Amino acid sequence: MLFFFLILIIFIQSCKTPTTPEQPKTPTINSFTISPSSIMIGETATLSWSVSNATKVEIDQGIGVVEASGSRQVAPTSNTTYTLTATNNDGSVTKSAAIEVTGATLSDIVGTWTGKSYNSSVTFNWTSFKVDSSGKM
Repeated sequence: MLFFFLILIIFIQSCKTPTTPEQPKTPTINSFTISPSSIMIGETATLSWSVSNATKVEIDQGIGVVEASGSRQVAPTSNTTYTLTATNNDGSVTKSAAIEVTGATLSDIVGTWTGKSYNSSVTFNWTSFKVDSSGKM
């Protein structure tokens, strides 16, 4: 009888459906964009993002830790690439968004000064040249 009982237990154990261990699930960056992707210096653009399954979401370039979804106004003064990093216990993922910034950081000023002496009329003329990020006028 004991032999029959042992065979029955072995049979029942072999009929159980094996369980598959759960696979690690790293975060998902659903979207990370910047709009517009090109601005003139002094203008702003909007970074927008949406992340799933993350315990920490961070954007570089001084922005820092952010919520899993959101947006942020940025005003870079030169071409910039922003990188979003989403992290959880199973790992991390990154995605980048770049913006082109055009326009001069400094304007070249060429001037002429005409005048006679203290307390007399003076004329100052100037020309300002706008220079793009490649140095072209």
